[in-house]
Amino acid sequence: MTVSLVVIMFEWMCGLEYIVPMMAAAVTSKWVADAFGKEGIYEAHIHLNVYPFLDVKDEFTHRTLAPDFMRPRPGEPPLSVLTQ
Repeated sequence: MTVSLVVIMFEWMCGLEYIVPMMAAAVTSKWVADAFGKEGIYEAHIHLNVYPFLDVKDEFTHRTLAPDFMRPRPGEPPLSVLTQ
């Protein structure tokens, strides 16, 4: 995606004489960024600020269903679970 983005931007700006050096710079910067980690700066700030975030790349092994841990509030009737 990085290379195609560089090509699209240079075709849009009609500046094709610098496309090869810019493509090399974009690919090199992508390789260096991937060497430091796959997490982007926005994900890092989400984790730093302890915001709730479910990453689509993470795999979750928990198979807990809502009825397994739901409890009725004090003084209310018991919960009823509807299943199909």
